[in-house]
Amino acid sequence: MALFVDREAELGLLEEAYRSGRPELVVVYGRRRLGKTFLIRRFLREHRGLYLVANYSERGPSWGSGRASSGSGTSWCSRLGC
Repeated sequence: MALFVDREAELGLLEEAYRSGRPELVVVYGRRRLGKTFLIRRFLREHRGLYLVANYSERGPSWGSGRASSGSGTSWCSRLGC
């Protein structure tokens, strides 16, 4: 089991955006290997939502596999027919 420490403030911000009653776009960014994806996946265990991973390198942008929180493991792109 992965250790999850000192992320109450970040989880609180995600919760606030989720409960706002309106559509929200939350951008989570920072240095690599700090647990950004882990934080989002942890939040989505208990909430419906979608996340999209985008990386930028010298070759240009690269889109990762954001997933719907249904737990089915089907990527959002397959669900939308991309």
